[in-house]
Amino acid sequence: MASWSLSHPSLLADCPTVNPHPEWPRYYSPADVTNPLVYEVFDALLSEIGGIFPDPYFHVGGDEPHYDCWAADENIVAWANSQGYNTDTDLYNYYQRGLGEILKRYNKTTHGWAEIYSVEGASVPSDAVVEVWQGNDQITDTISGGYKTIVSSDWYLDLGGDWTKFYASDPASYLGADGDPDGLLLGGESCMWNAAFDERTNMDAAIWPNAAAAAEILWTGVLEDVDKARTRLSQQRCRMVRRGVRAAPIAEDYCGDDLYVRKSLTYYYTGDFPASPETPPP
Repeated sequence: MASWSLSHPSLLADCPTVNPHPEWPRYYSPADVTNPLVYEVFDALLSEIGGIFPDPYFHVGGDEPHYDCWAADENIVAWANSQGYNTDTDLYNYYQRGLGEILKRYNKTTHGWAEIYSVEGASVPSDAVVEVWQGNDQITDTISGGYKTIVSSDWYLDLGGDWTKFYASDPASYLGADGDPDGLLLGGESCMWNAAFDERTNMDAAIWPNAAAAAEILWTGVLEDVDKARTRLSQQRCRMVRRGVRAAPIAEDYCGDDLYVRKSLTYYYTGDFPASPETPPP
């Protein structure tokens, strides 16, 4: 919503004393959840994009609520007191209920970060999708609570790391003794926050092929020998390079315009093939 503050500053809370960037008075502020116009704008947005994007899910965000800002806005504090809202989470849950009601009118399912479920007094729609991002131990909480769950905790690509870190994280391994009998663990998402990246230089290499490593464990649910996975992933990386993606190398392989050669015996395994990445494995 930050960009909206430039044309409609009243949509955001007014808290210059706790804003980290006073040169932009409301740019880093959260929504003024007491302002009816916030919900009118959200309703108008859903009415416009609902037909353009027919999928049933809408991500409401909801992570890292800026409670200090609400507490520093005199108008928000006065309104909260008049409604008998005594805690920060009262305001947060009021906002989420308002968004949920609008989404329901447009037949959209709430999808949000874990806070929509974990904050005190949360009232999440029973069909909501909760996205776990602060540790995979939260998976058992959301599953036991009966909520569909997506995981992104171990797949923040901007934090870097060897591809094996992304490949080795199997969300199903965090399920408790009761497992997931209702199939509520839907899958996962690789996230890329671009504060220190741009698409002209280093973004492609930070995303690929690490995101592909996460994708394989999500699709297959089978954690194979790392040497086997490395060769497949390196071949996939070569395909991407040929298509103009600046994917980072993960092995000592040669990737030419029409030839892929596994250079190092370190990563050899029976069934490996020093051929074009387009050639299917034996």
